[in-house]
Amino acid sequence: MSAPKVHVLVDGYSVLEGDGKSMRANCTCSVVEGPPHIIVDTMTAWDAEKVLQGLSSLGLQPEDISYAVATHGHCDHVGNLNLFQAATHVVGTCVSRRDVFTLHDFDSGGTVFPLFHVLQSRQTMQQSVAPVANPALLPWFVTPLRPSAEPYKLSEFVDVIATPGHTSEDVSVRVRSRHQGLVIIAGTACGTVAV
Repeated sequence: MSAPKVHVLVDGYSVLEGDGKSMRANCTCSVVEGPPHIIVDTMTAWDAEKVLQGLSSLGLQPEDISYAVATHGHCDHVGNLNLFQAATHVVGTCVSRRDVFTLHDFDSGGTVFPLFHVLQSRQTMQQSVAPVANPALLPWFVTPLRPSAEPYKLSEFVDVIATPGHTSEDVSVRVRSRHQGLVIIAGTACGTVAV
């Protein structure tokens, strides 16, 4: 198996509007070129053509994607998951393929009932997460938040790790690439900043 390469299909953005009461925002959409091929954060439902054009530029079609990962469940990250019907979907810490859900515990390495997992994650998040404004906290995105956390392995070189922060169910995709080194695809790498 060859080492993967990460491609950004569409750059994300977040801009506060002049009235200060609304913002324009969308996530970054990325592809990990494998095998397996993995798409991360599929943008809003109005961005299907951008996603399809980006895939086409790499010689890929939706049916070539083995995993579709949404780093969390907000609408700008899950809008085009329906394009990837042949893929296993990872939405935050929920893993499914069709109507089969994998009970993977991102927190402790064991399998638990998902409701308990959600409650445990929220409690752990409140106790463990500090503001990311401190650059010393950047390794938080490189390793699982807790030493006992269990990554969800997608391949020899790619796994999904719990990185609660923006939401309690946030995950990031950790890629070990021969060409690019260690790459972390985080759905939200910064918080809201008042200016």
